[in-house]
Amino acid sequence: MTTVYSGLISCYNAYPKKHSYRVRRSDKGWHDGAVWYLEKAKIMLRNDNLKIKGLTPEQEENVRAIHAMNPAHILVECATNKSWGGKKELSDLDLDSYKKAADTLYEEGFGLCIRYNRQTSIKEFIQQIVDHIGAAQYDNVETGKQTIKLIRRDYKPEDLPVFNYDNGILSVRDDDSGATDKQPNQVIVKYREPVSNRDDQAIANNIASVRMHGVISKTVEYKGVPTFDLAARLARDLELVASGLTRLKIVFDMRASELKPGDVVRVNLPDRDIVDVVFRVGKLENGNDGEIIATCIQDVFGLPAANYSTQKGESLYIPPDYTANPIQQARLIEVPYHVLPLVLSDAERAFVKPTDCFVWALGAQPTALSVGYDMLVDVGGGYTQTATGSFTPFVRLLEPVSPYQTNIKIKLEGDYAAVAGALALIVDDEIIKIDAVDFKTGTMTVGRGCADTVPQAHKADAVAWCYLLAAGTDESKYTVNERLNVKLLTRTAQQTLDESKAEVLTLTTQQRQARPFCVELGVPRPRRTSGQTDSALGRQHAPRRWRQL
Repeated sequence: MTTVYSGLISCYNAYPKKHSYRVRRSDKGWHDGAVWYLEKAKIMLRNDNLKIKGLTPEQEENVRAIHAMNPAHILVECATNKSWGGKKELSDLDLDSYKKAADTLYEEGFGLCIRYNRQTSIKEFIQQIVDHIGAAQYDNVETGKQTIKLIRRDYKPEDLPVFNYDNGILSVRDDDSGATDKQPNQVIVKYREPVSNRDDQAIANNIASVRMHGVISKTVEYKGVPTFDLAARLARDLELVASGLTRLKIVFDMRASELKPGDVVRVNLPDRDIVDVVFRVGKLENGNDGEIIATCIQDVFGLPAANYSTQKGESLYIPPDYTANPIQQARLIEVPYHVLPLVLSDAERAFVKPTDCFVWALGAQPTALSVGYDMLVDVGGGYTQTATGSFTPFVRLLEPVSPYQTNIKIKLEGDYAAVAGALALIVDDEIIKIDAVDFKTGTMTVGRGCADTVPQAHKADAVAWCYLLAAGTDESKYTVNERLNVKLLTRTAQQTLDESKAEVLTLTTQQRQARPFCVELGVPRPRRTSGQTDSALGRQHAPRRWRQL
């Protein structure tokens, strides 16, 4: 690699960061430049979860793209490389088996990003690749060629050969079936994320076992796995270690001479209550007098398509939906003065001018897997992100409410429990103080027309926001009469809502935090006056900071 210096490295810093490079290779460096099975050598993956700023769309597209290599090609190059590999010829390999494996891995999107740094033996590196993809690589005694077989559910049980005591099985030496109360029920898969160049992890749990025995965790490392989705799919280990699988060392006669590592067979052992169970052949050894000793394990292998390790067709489990859906219930508010002491220090408030306006977003959680939202604001120059927000709990009014009604019925649904910790609510344009809540009757005792608002009538089903608990708090200062267009982009663990799908919320700033509070006479405000009376008007100074909710 050649680095060409151009421009400024750092400024006002005597200790610039070390340079790092993100490199890739899939079709270079092969012996004599001949790439085996070129069309399937590269597997394109993406990281759409990482937050990236400061790049053009073209640069961001390039950064998010992950050029992973097909593991089958990695194994072929390890076997044939004349410099650091096994120095074999392609003719020494069963290329049909490797091509079949390459096709399967390509369809699965199972690409790896891993570097052989020659600090370990090539055999250890090869075994690492084999462990990643769940495969068996061996020398086929029939052909004399090196062969690979992916361990997948690519068979029909009815087509498998059947072995029993009358057909091939001489004896069973071991029955190593682990007790389920000691088996791990949580698998933590650690992987390396190449876009951010940091380690991350995916976790899978056997919920039933966790509830019965508590968490028994096991950590596995797949350093070549580049994405969270692939790491989560590799939680097949959870099935293997947490299902109480039967492990047998079976002694066969010569009728099992055609078995190879990775093959699957059906086994009947009535004395062990094993009736027509599918086993996967692992290690094969030659015994005395033509015996073949096979280490077998009950088969649960296969790479699931969903991010959970479960046997397809044998579970009612529905994979979680991480789709980012638009926020259906949302509004904007200009922050009133009584909120500023809650979010700003005295020193910070001293710099707030009367013309400064602050805007918050209130949004309801669209789905259970939505974790927050990005707040994009357009004041005339296009949308830019100004804040990340948390979803605001809310309740709905059960019945219409008159302006001075202090006992209010609410619907006991959704986020209603959050009302217990909320000091106040915003209903339409009125701020209501919460004095007491009775969830048994669904009734709130409230104070009306608080802060800078006046009592209003509200319809049934009106939304009451717990605005002091959570919001999208834009810290930008806006001027008076500035029109804001705002979009709230839902975020989940794997996706952010496309900007074009978000509803546009609008608000015109009105210098709310500088406005005086409403006059309080201690009596209900009359709707109108009639007749003529002699009245004397006076004034009394009442600083806004005296006013409490």
